[in-house]
Amino acid sequence: MYDYGLSTLTQYGIEVKSSSRTRGALVCRTEQGILLLREFHGSEKKLLFQQEVLKKLSQEGCLVDTYIENQEGSLVTRDKDNIPYTLQNWYEGRECDTKSREDIIRSVQILARVHKFMNMPVEKAYMARSLADEYARHNQEIRKIRKFIRQKGASARFEKEFLGSVQWFLEKGEKALEMLVKSDYEKLRDKAGEEGLLCHGEYNQHNVLLCKNQAAVTNFSHFSFDVQISDLYCFMRKILEKYKNLEYFGGIGSQVGRFSEIKRSYNDANRAFAERFSRSLRQFVSYSEVHQVGVQNDVEMHRLGTMAENRKMLERFLKTGTENEVKSFMDAYFDAIGEQNLQSMMLRQYIVMDTFISVQSLGDSLNIEKEDIERELGDVQEVSQYVQELEATRKYLENIVRRMIRLREQASGRRYSEIIEKARDYIGQNYMSENISLNLVASSVNISPSYFSSLFSQEVGSTFVEYLTGVRMEKAKELLETTHMKVVTICNAVGYSNVSYFIQSFREYFGSSPEKFRQKED
Repeated sequence: MYDYGLSTLTQYGIEVKSSSRTRGALVCRTEQGILLLREFHGSEKKLLFQQEVLKKLSQEGCLVDTYIENQEGSLVTRDKDNIPYTLQNWYEGRECDTKSREDIIRSVQILARVHKFMNMPVEKAYMARSLADEYARHNQEIRKIRKFIRQKGASARFEKEFLGSVQWFLEKGEKALEMLVKSDYEKLRDKAGEEGLLCHGEYNQHNVLLCKNQAAVTNFSHFSFDVQISDLYCFMRKILEKYKNLEYFGGIGSQVGRFSEIKRSYNDANRAFAERFSRSLRQFVSYSEVHQVGVQNDVEMHRLGTMAENRKMLERFLKTGTENEVKSFMDAYFDAIGEQNLQSMMLRQYIVMDTFISVQSLGDSLNIEKEDIERELGDVQEVSQYVQELEATRKYLENIVRRMIRLREQASGRRYSEIIEKARDYIGQNYMSENISLNLVASSVNISPSYFSSLFSQEVGSTFVEYLTGVRMEKAKELLETTHMKVVTICNAVGYSNVSYFIQSFREYFGSSPEKFRQKED
């Protein structure tokens, strides 16, 4: 019977207590801790270089899956069938939850820490291929497809539409290559090569293990010398792929050459990000693009079209924006109207009144007390004094928008507390079910899992998993103290199907096993 390489552990002088299958490998519990046995496919020379990187990270306090040498000092060990295996240090933890805001932020923070120490003397063999070369290669493949279809003759409807699709992709690919060539990508790539900056190469949710107090990064086999932000891109893409209907928008700041100018670039990115209230989502907008639009927006009133679009922009911000974004939003809002048009006092009066009405409407929809709205916004009859000068108009609009956001947050806070209270009640009534999950609890209070996860952490001060574990552990403690139920029975009674995992969780929570805890209480 195939032993999945377990027999090779004799060459390490290691005895396995228990083992279990995981993604293409075997998790082994030993006296030396948790180890991962995996069949090896690749270059032993590259593996040695990878080990040096892992050792460096480990010395800097990063949890990584360093390799273990066998008794002959080799990282690769072969079984009786000559199949090569590697043995690595492993960790007890869970993968990053792509629907948890907390997990995503934590994973990005871990990546930043790992990148801090990922630099080595450059080995040209491990330099990543240039993106420009990759783009050019893909574009050439598309041209071949186009040529093939044209030679065959696109006569049928499907063939014509397919040819049109190919042409569309080719145009996008050529545009992407053009933009890449004009950018500073090659300079950044050259810098990465000069400084020996390394990338993980496959940084995703599967390669981040969130342990109790730390996080471990695994599977560095795809490492390369490259621009390190590519790891962040890889991670973001994997996250976005999990959300079919996810709406996103990104603002890109201006390029700077000095560290002291980063603040300016950040402000420019914030300015570009504010465009999400006036543009379609699922895109990234650069500051240079926004600036050009702002310059070109000096149009006459009849070129504005309807003010309805501007109103939608405002209403959207009132519902989703934050106080810190008000200034950036007003920049984008005024750009959309046009500086030349704003010289009209009549138009300014219209904008002020329209904003006042939009703010009141939102307050009504949130069931905010009328007195509270009037106290914050003032009397509508007084708005005329704010339209005499453009700057006064702007300050007034910023002021009432900011005040409305505060009222909205206060109203939302009360609603959120009610939601979380219902969720806690649901957990208290269903913690004994093995099937209870974040998704199930979120569904019970009618909000999305990702939103619920973030809201729960903010309101309760712990993650959903931590809170559920706490509820279960406290109930298990109560049963140990007040009954003579067997540990296995208590395990099932508090929602665990695996006794070993229950005992481990109990030990981590209380510092002793259930049996020892009961003996101590007796």
